[in-house]
This record gives sequence, C-alpha cells and structure tokens, in this order.
Amino acid sequence: MLLLVLSGAVAPARAQSASRADMIRTEFRIFDGGTEVTAETRLRIRPTGTMEPGRILEGPTLSVELPAGIYDVQAVHQKQERVINVKWAERLVIMEYPDEGGRHLEVINFATGYGALQLRW
Repeated sequence: MLLLVLSGAVAPARAQSASRADMIRTEFRIFDGGTEVTAETRLRIRPTGTMEPGRILEGPTLSVELPAGIYDVQAVHQKQERVINVKWAERLVIMEYPDEGGRHLEVINFATGYGALQLRW
C-alpha cells in the first residue's frame, strides 16, 4: 500500500518535468514580400485539427514556448486598427531541430512566391 502511494506521488513530478523538456522556444517572423511586418501582426496558434481558440500573440516580437507538435497559425496584418491581410499557415511542424540550438524559427509571408533562409554563424 505504501509503495502505491509513493509511486503515485512520484509519477506526476516526472510527467511535469518531461512536459517542460518538450517545450520549444518558437519565434515567428512575418513578411509582406521583402518587408518585415512582424510588429504589425497578430497570430492565433492552435494544434492542427482542433477548433480550440488557441494562443494569441501580438508584436513587436512574436515568440512563445510550445510543445512539439503540428500547428495551424492565422496571421492578421493590421495597420492603425485596420486589417490589411489575413493568411493561414497550416500544418507547421514545431519540433527540436539539431541545428537550431533549442529554438525554432517559423517565417510566414503574406506575398506568394517568397521563401526564407536562415543563416547562422
């Protein structure tokens, strides 16, 4: 009986530390063509396939701790409280990549035909 009580007390602590270890510092940078508009953009982030409200991020920098997973992101570009553009980025894979040093960068561009390249020294 005592063994059951102890294992019950230890298991939740182990689960909490494992979930913290799975969190990934995720940074979003938003562009409209070649112009960065991160500071003027609001994001709604939610796990793919869910209808939950998700997390909302607002500029000037868009960064959040997320558990590894697949996410849908709604980006809303606003200027002076007027909506300029809305874009959905679907099925973004947020996971720890060995070359990102514990952080993850996602780039969303409102204009089509643009890509992103991250250079690290």
